[in-house]
Formats: sequence, C-alpha cells, structure tokens
Amino acid sequence: MAPETTIHGDEASREHIESTRAALATSVVELALASIGSPYRWGGTGENGFDCSGLIQFAYAEHGVGLPRVSREQIRAGTPIEPRPSHLRPADILGFSRDHGGDISHVGLYVGDDEFIHSSTTGVQVSRLSNPYWQVRLVAVRRVLD
Repeated sequence: MAPETTIHGDEASREHIESTRAALATSVVELALASIGSPYRWGGTGENGFDCSGLIQFAYAEHGVGLPRVSREQIRAGTPIEPRPSHLRPADILGFSRDHGGDISHVGLYVGDDEFIHSSTTGVQVSRLSNPYWQVRLVAVRRVLD
C-alpha cells in the first residue's frame, strides 16, 4: 500500500488557487480563439467585429474581469512581466509598439507555445511571437490573472 500524501492547509490553498487561475486563463484564451475569423472593426468589441483591444476586453469581460478599453491603458492593468517568451503564461496581455520602446499601438493575448491571438486589419487571427515582425515589437506584458 502506497503512503498517503497529505497536503497541508496553505499548500492545498495555493494549489487550488493556481488550478483555478489556470482554468480561468484557459477559458479566456478559448473564448478569444472562438473569435478567429471575426472581422477587424475599429472600436469593435463583439458581434460585428473587434479591434485589438476590444478582443482582449471581450475575452476577459465574459469572465467577470474588467479591463480598460484601449491598448495603452490595458497594458497598464495587472502585473508587469518581463517581455520574454520564457516568462509568458496563457492569457497574458502582450503590448506591441511600432517604434521599439514607443507607445503601445497593438495588444494581443498569449495563447501558449509561441502563439498569440489578436485582431489586426485582416481580422482575428493567431500569430507566432517568433515571427521577426512581432518579436522586435513586443515591449510589454501584463498578467491580469495573478
């Protein structure tokens, strides 16, 4: 008979919180992924299409998490994370700048495995962070589910 493993109060609470957080992150990402193919619409937050920040706001709002409406404000929400792929978790908000270090001009939602979902001028799509275009423009990451 194998020895029983006992998880004590604080450890059990941390594990429960972490599994709940991971499940919520997965659900936020899945909702965003269900929007693939939706058209780009400036100022769009749903049914008729999305702009980049509208997609992020929608995916979180459907899970009871309020976020600011525009990219430059969304990237100030939550906890700052080093903008390196090895530090990312699903549902992290990614902030991109046209000019490295400049103002945030675009946001996406990290999906995992080097991929993020975003709404660009061609609509909601998944892209790779390792793509040189995005790689040099990633300047900020925020973790809302922490």
